[in-house]
Amino acid sequence: MIQSMTGFGFSKLSNKNFEISCEIKSVNSKFIDIHFKSAQQSFSVEEHLNQKLKSVFSRGQFDIRLNVLGGSSPKLSINNDVLAQLNKEIKKSKHLETATLKFSDIKNFPGAVSLSEDSAISDAHLTKVINKAIDDLRHSRLSEGNKILKVLNIKIKNILSIEASLRKMIPSINRQRKKNIKERLNHFLENPSEEIEKEIALQIMKQDVSEELDRIGFHIKEINKILKSNGSHGKKIDFMLQELFREANTLSVKLDNSKAKKLAINLKILVEELREQTQNIQ
Repeated sequence: MIQSMTGFGFSKLSNKNFEISCEIKSVNSKFIDIHFKSAQQSFSVEEHLNQKLKSVFSRGQFDIRLNVLGGSSPKLSINNDVLAQLNKEIKKSKHLETATLKFSDIKNFPGAVSLSEDSAISDAHLTKVINKAIDDLRHSRLSEGNKILKVLNIKIKNILSIEASLRKMIPSINRQRKKNIKERLNHFLENPSEEIEKEIALQIMKQDVSEELDRIGFHIKEINKILKSNGSHGKKIDFMLQELFREANTLSVKLDNSKAKKLAINLKILVEELREQTQNIQ
């Protein structure tokens, strides 16, 4: 599916003790450019954010703001009942010393020490909010991409219509060219020789635009294939549109029929409009 580089993602996680929100804005960029702002400093969270964005998107400038309200450090509590039972069992044992227990002795004993994190903000909370915001951004970019695709399809249809019209005009244009050349030569020669007839045919061939129209048709087919494929599309389509513009420009130079030349100019305009649209495609 086509994905725009423009989009917005938002996510929020809250309870009675804290609120975390993350908003991400993305715009056009040739590469991935990430700007992260947060009062909650965490290297691991920022690293997760960078890796996640690079795994989901291939291009775009991303401005991320992570907001945190409330929260506190985890509260430590000791279960005195468990501690008393533990101390009692130690005294009963003949294999353990009965020295005073230290915190390092009991911190890993099941049920002896607990951390209350109801009011604490952990990296897990932050990454959860970030992941949801990134997913929301992805859907936003896909939605924008779908709008761009509709515009592209309309313009591609118009290009194919112009190409078909020019194809129909070629025989008539070539006949008129031959007639014009002969009329000019008749001012100098009453009976044009076979060599002159060959030269006329050669000149008409040089001005023929059949090959340009064939290549335009080919480029449009390739663009349609790219649009239907998965992955990154923007750079591939931009390259094909450069080739398409080159052919359209050649048409406008070669064609001397006023109606055909106008169609060629309209073709160039459509290709330029396509390029403007594809600048926003990932």
